[in-house]
Parts: sequence; C-alpha cells; structure tokens
Amino acid sequence: MHVEICEDLWVPVPPSSLAALAGATILTNLSASNITIGKSQYRHMLCASQSGRCLAAYAYAAAGSGESTTDLAWDGHGMVYENGQLLAETERFAATEQLIVSDIDLERLVQERARITSFNDAVGDMRVRTPTPRRIPVPFEVPDSAVALVRQIERDPYVPSDPVARGKRCREAYNIQVQGLATRLASTTSRSRTCRPASAHRTSSASPISRADLWWARAISANWRSGGARMASATRCRISRSPTE
Repeated sequence: MHVEICEDLWVPVPPSSLAALAGATILTNLSASNITIGKSQYRHMLCASQSGRCLAAYAYAAAGSGESTTDLAWDGHGMVYENGQLLAETERFAATEQLIVSDIDLERLVQERARITSFNDAVGDMRVRTPTPRRIPVPFEVPDSAVALVRQIERDPYVPSDPVARGKRCREAYNIQVQGLATRLASTTSRSRTCRPASAHRTSSASPISRADLWWARAISANWRSGGARMASATRCRISRSPTE
C-alpha cells in the first residue's frame, strides 16, 4: 500500500505511479483540497485514470464539512476505484462522518500487471532511473473466519446491465466489424464489384459469390438505425472475377 497527500495526484508524475511500479497495489490519498464548482468530476477523472494506468486500487478521502469556513468549503468526498472502475463513493456535504468499505481484487490486479507487457517494461525502466522506495512495515491480521463480500459481482461481466451502455457497446461492436469488413473488400483488388438490387438476376458470366462475401456486402450497405435496430434496405453486391484471374 502507498500513501500520498492531496495534490500529489495532480502533478504530471504522481508519487503513486512510482509506488505502483515498485509493487504497490493499493494507492491512497489523504486530501485537504477545498471544493469548487466542477471539482468533484475532476477528482473522479484523476482517480479513475490513475487506478487504470497503475493497474491498482485508488482510495481517495477529502476533508469534511468540519473544516469549512466562511471563505472555503470542504465536501468530505471519498471514493474507491479499481482499475478505472468506481467501487464505492461517499455522500458529499454530509453533516456527519462517513465510512465506505469495498472489496479489492488484488489477485486480478497482479494478474493484469503480469499480462500487460508495457507495465513490466516501465517497471524495468523505473528500477534503473529511481532509487529504491522506502518501505514501512504495517501490522495486519487476516480474519480467521470467512468475510462476506460487499462488492457487487455482475452476472455477465462483459455485457453492461445498463441498457444505454449496452446499446453503445453493441453499436461500437457493429462499427468495428463493418470497418474490418470494408477494409477486407477494399483490399480485394483482383475482383471487380458491381452492386445490383436484391431482385436482380445473375448473369451466366458471373462467378457465384460465397455466403461470406454476401454477408459482408450486406453489412456494409446496410442502413444502421439508432437504438440498435436491425439492418435494413440491404443490397446484394455481385462480385465477378476479372478475365485475367
């Protein structure tokens, strides 16, 4: 675990970045940053980005309303991110003290670091450029009995449960497929392409097209409607081989 203070997170290279490269998987920030309009969104962006880049958990805790004066105010903002995902957040401007608890999947973070080669490249570069970080032992006892999880586990982790987010994912997946298919057809320079309506008849000189080619052509010529509707008004494209082929 690593601890940094307030605007350590706001600098180009936060100390927590070096700590993550040295092996820390839980990064914390004790902040006395006063609140201004729009600052909470910026904090979210910083914490989400830092936890994602460092492949770590990032716990942020700001000073509460008890520090407020007539000139400055504090909102007691606290949040926990894991690899870019928000796990827990406090109520801002609460009149009483708050405590949030979240489960951190440390094994997942370690596995992600082992999988992403660029992270390990940065670790090797850090060992050459920076001194060995100071380590302070902290006693910690693991409970003997089982501890119930407070973290919500999605039934389908790769499919968002939110309909709006799921629709955006489906549209993006569609656009990715069409982009690849369009590139495939464009790179097929040995064939000439002529598009005809679906009711058009084939000529005896044209070579029969494959089912895959017909599917690609339909996907590219389809009119994608908002909200994830089915593809419509597709046309069949005839692909005839050139005389030299």
